[in-house]
Amino acid sequence: MSISQSAGTRFIPLLSRIVLGAAFFFSGWYHCFSMATFTPSQKEQIKEMQATGPDSSSTKLVRWQWDGVVDAAKSQAEDSNKEAAKKVDDDKPADTSATSEDGTRAVYKIALDLHYWGIQKGAVPLAWGIAVFEVVAGALVLLGLFTRIWGFLLAVLIGGAFTLTSVQQNEMFQMNPFHWRADSMLYYEMFFQAAAFVLALGLFMVGPGILSLDSLVFGRNKEQPAAKPAASA
Repeated sequence: MSISQSAGTRFIPLLSRIVLGAAFFFSGWYHCFSMATFTPSQKEQIKEMQATGPDSSSTKLVRWQWDGVVDAAKSQAEDSNKEAAKKVDDDKPADTSATSEDGTRAVYKIALDLHYWGIQKGAVPLAWGIAVFEVVAGALVLLGLFTRIWGFLLAVLIGGAFTLTSVQQNEMFQMNPFHWRADSMLYYEMFFQAAAFVLALGLFMVGPGILSLDSLVFGRNKEQPAAKPAASA
């Protein structure tokens, strides 16, 4: 096997797994376990989804009300701390740009996107499913287990996200391509999605490369080269 063939089938897939797996693992971890800040209008939409969605049982409502009490207590404590800080240092201007986490999980960012794309019912459980999928897929891609399957599923997910965001929501392909760079956020988002799709598709087609669990669990002994027939006298 030549150097270029070895790089294309062994080392490049490894680098693709590291980049793609880390991106999805940390994204899913953030959505599942981190808190995020939302605008007042987004909070109202989240409350509506919590009240009318499949998770609107009495247990969920009680938990939501308890979270509201905890949030109120946190806000009161923060206000008292701010007042104490102002008394200590009256000359220091208040930092109006600072924001604090409001106790709402970041997974609702996905739910709001799904709601915007027309999924009115079941947005919250679907958002949780996507977040958990990101964690599991990212971890298994990093480890190189069932790499081709996860590569295909990630390619489908990324392709759907590219269509819904860059094509429909941001209308990038209705713009002059020479003006794409004017909006850095949309520009990088589109090309990150395109690059991630290529990496996922490459893993699906080529496999995990070296240093993967697939080679340990499903590895096969290399076939011995066939013996050359003995030359006839």
